[in-house]
Amino acid sequence: MAKGKILLAEDEPDVRLILRKIFEKEGYEFTEASDGIQALQKAREEIPDVIVLDVMMPRMGGFEVLENLRENRLTKFIPVIMLTARAQVNDKIAGLRRGADDYVTKPFDFKELIARVEGVLERTRKQQATNPLTNLPGNLAIEDEIKKRIAKKEKMAICYFDYDNFKAFNDIYGFEKGDKVILLLVNLLLKTIQEKGNEKDFIGHIGGDDFILVTTIEAVDEICSEILKEFDRLIALQYDEEDRKKGCIEVISRTGKLEKFPLMTLSVGIVTNKSKEFSHYGEAIKAVTEMKKYAKNQKGSLFVKDRRVNGHGLPQK
Repeated sequence: MAKGKILLAEDEPDVRLILRKIFEKEGYEFTEASDGIQALQKAREEIPDVIVLDVMMPRMGGFEVLENLRENRLTKFIPVIMLTARAQVNDKIAGLRRGADDYVTKPFDFKELIARVEGVLERTRKQQATNPLTNLPGNLAIEDEIKKRIAKKEKMAICYFDYDNFKAFNDIYGFEKGDKVILLLVNLLLKTIQEKGNEKDFIGHIGGDDFILVTTIEAVDEICSEILKEFDRLIALQYDEEDRKKGCIEVISRTGKLEKFPLMTLSVGIVTNKSKEFSHYGEAIKAVTEMKKYAKNQKGSLFVKDRRVNGHGLPQK
């Protein structure tokens, strides 16, 4: 599988030929344009992962191409590296102000250009993988993190956090208060990891009220116990006094019946590779999802750890 698709907009055929060979050897898909108009057309048709754009080109200069790219909905977020023989600071500033992501001057070192392409692709990937509400890594980053640890055979505990009765709260109190409740858990995760975890711990936001924590096997029980204790202490304060006293939200359903939803609790499923290595990412996620579902079938805030060996035995609270 290709690392990504590169569009090179450069009027010198020799440069295009050399860069094609280099990037294809590095595992990239490569397409090219010989002038500014063609560069715009190819960008809109092929939607490359990154554009290497020469400033001085026939028919339309690189700066004008860049402005057109940033004005078009399809191309406005494609990372662009400006390529030019000019080394003046003013040209660099002009490109960056128009929305360029990086700048390389000729004559350039091929290894440097490859590194800069890799850099903007990695930054873009991380930005796209970040949840906009919590600013935490999203699904792509979660998958990458767990795959990386599996490949290294690194011992780890994977925790799946999920609210109970969040939808009822969100429906009654509104999305703004619902977002505040989600951020409450984010702050608890960050604070507890800071105090009881280590710098390699990873927190990811699957979406909605679902979160993943990857930490050490030694620290996982203490971390989850502390989060659950603080969650139960703080969550009641998010309700009105009347609902707190009742211990639930009361809602008239569409059928006219009175429905009661208890105050929110937190369910956590935990799996580790202490006794058995995960063979792939899907196996790890399937196992931790099973533990989370098991936890949600219990009452109150709690974590359930998978202590099964080779699939046998029962989970334990």
